[in-house]
Amino acid sequence: AAFVAVRDPRFDADAAATTGAGGAPFERDATLFAEARGLIDAPDEWRFLPYALAASLVADAWKPARWEPDFEALTTGAHATSAALRALAHCFCGLPPDHPRAAKQAKAVVARFLEAAAAHVTWMRLHDATTKDFADLPVRAMCAYLELVARQAAVPRSFLESHLPYAVIHASLMDIAMGRQTADDEKKTPFLTSAFDIVASEA
Repeated sequence: AAFVAVRDPRFDADAAATTGAGGAPFERDATLFAEARGLIDAPDEWRFLPYALAASLVADAWKPARWEPDFEALTTGAHATSAALRALAHCFCGLPPDHPRAAKQAKAVVARFLEAAAAHVTWMRLHDATTKDFADLPVRAMCAYLELVARQAAVPRSFLESHLPYAVIHASLMDIAMGRQTADDEKKTPFLTSAFDIVASEA
């Protein structure tokens, strides 16, 4: 069964914009396609991968990760999952990697991940101050990570912000700049209005 792409007008642009020369975000890897296909019993099993990856954001493995703005990377290297997701997207988008519409379908797969991941991150951000399981997760870093995933996959900014509003992303980046990437960090270093004085002095 073919994977059904996200039906959103923002994905109707010519697929050449995604697969053309000059830094195409989706690589066509026939070897990976063949190997990944051999790991499953039915082709449609891969359709669960975006949701599984989104659910993994609550895993303990994320706890030591911190966002480094200067490098646009996570200290644990977890940002590399962005490239892995783009590569695997071709394996379960429902089309062979050399199909002319494969890149567009693969982008839709990444969009499904972003949609699910944004829901997880938003929920955790709303409850991390009162829920012990979320308090030491770098939810603010996750917002920056999702922004990176969207940009690298050429997913429209408007699509990302329809699920993770810009205000949330911006607030997260501000917290990161002040050294607060988890709710526990925020408790240790509560926000003080004197921070505005520091910003003004550096302007």
